[in-house]
Amino acid sequence: MTAVQPARLTLSAAAASLIGVRFQLHGRDPATGLDCVGLCLEALSQCGCKVALPTRYGLRNSAVDHMLSAVSEQACLAPCSGPVGADEIILVRLDPIHFHLLISASGTRFIHAHASLRRIVCLRGKPPGSIIARWRINNTNSLHAGDI
Repeated sequence: MTAVQPARLTLSAAAASLIGVRFQLHGRDPATGLDCVGLCLEALSQCGCKVALPTRYGLRNSAVDHMLSAVSEQACLAPCSGPVGADEIILVRLDPIHFHLLISASGTRFIHAHASLRRIVCLRGKPPGSIIARWRINNTNSLHAGDI
């Protein structure tokens, strides 16, 4: 008899399960609140992908190069290009000192930690600001949720 692997949760489904969680700067626990980095970390974790991201940042940052290099070194994430689709982590620049991470549920729906609304929400339309970078889970290097 062959063991059945548990179905892998998609990144957008994991993120959608967090809609309504309260916003907390540097938040990493859905029970107490998440920020945009915490949202991405939690959604990735639910998909079986463990990622380490920098923790030293504020609501406003003049540069995110250290975060970009940290993300590019992660085995379970791969840069992506072309039209925006579901299950992507998207880094946008909202203004010269404000960067933000979102998770795409589709090319026109984006789940993110909204500081003003104080919760995780789903935005419809285009992602705000200009897209700086995008990543997808690299399925060849990530784990099934049941493997961790």
